[in-house]
Amino acid sequence: MVAVILVMVSGALPIVAHVGEPTVTLTQKQMLARYLADLDAHRYYAAWLLEAPCGVSFTVSNGTGAPVGSAGYQGRGRWVPPRGALIRHPILASVHVKRIWRLHIGILERNHIRAYAVAGWFQFDYTAVPWANEKHKNGFHVARIAMWQCAGRWGGESPEWYIGSGGELNWS
Repeated sequence: MVAVILVMVSGALPIVAHVGEPTVTLTQKQMLARYLADLDAHRYYAAWLLEAPCGVSFTVSNGTGAPVGSAGYQGRGRWVPPRGALIRHPILASVHVKRIWRLHIGILERNHIRAYAVAGWFQFDYTAVPWANEKHKNGFHVARIAMWQCAGRWGGESPEWYIGSGGELNWS
């Protein structure tokens, strides 16, 4: 098992490194690239450490005369190691990132949430979760993943972006 060191620096990005690697400060884009590399290598605990530990919510205008709504993202849950069929058949079997770029989405930026597009080749394995009904097809996609701060530390959207609803921002 690969151990990960996570050091908090007040007011700065977290310093993340795998044991044996030099410790560096990562930008949000680099954190997202590391997160995806950890998922691709099935280093789930390392990926979990890069997810936002707190949730975030914000109000959404529904137009004149309509009540104000709300939207948001949940933070990561407690660490539960995958076991059984999920170890043998991880839902996100592999991801090969071609490009990551920042999206500018007004409602998210006004609420201090950054969104990134991740273009690449994704392969899924629904053997362990047949109820998911093969939500995403294998192939080239652009996934949109949100990041926000919890107590001064940037973190990414939890795995719902590829497991559950497909993420707040969805896929193309």
